[in-house]
Amino acid sequence: MRRNIFEQVHEDFRATAREYFERECAPYAEKWERDGKVSRQAWRAAGEHGLIGWALPEKYGGLGVTDYRFNQIMAEEFFATGSVGLGFGVANDILVPYLNDLTTEEQKHRWLPKFIAGEHIGSIAMSEPPPAQTWQASRPPPATKETIGWSTVRRRSSATVCCPRWC
Repeated sequence: MRRNIFEQVHEDFRATAREYFERECAPYAEKWERDGKVSRQAWRAAGEHGLIGWALPEKYGGLGVTDYRFNQIMAEEFFATGSVGLGFGVANDILVPYLNDLTTEEQKHRWLPKFIAGEHIGSIAMSEPPPAQTWQASRPPPATKETIGWSTVRRRSSATVCCPRWC
């Protein structure tokens, strides 16, 4: 069955994404799985192909494109090539809006070009919410300045996309 939801610009993007996943990811997927990490070069190559942060404004290096069909194409292509687990969904679907909406201009100019280029790998970490709350609604207590640094109340937490051995 032919889908007619995509335009030529989407098919061009699909060809770019497919070429990237086939050349830069599929040959290394088993090694990355064995090693428990993805190469930094894969992220840099994704940046070179325009596959990270395209929704961010042009002044930071993005394309300003917010059409969700591009996200769909990325998902289809990395599943088709067996290149799952790279974290592009988290980067483009979750981190991009946070970085665009919750950072200062100075932070945007400092971080976004390197994020879009694949030089910086973003991550998201969150505390486990109290029962009957979602993580979005949960607000951790404020950090307090201690003589040796900053202190927060400890909770179970998790991080997605990036861990020390990846970054």
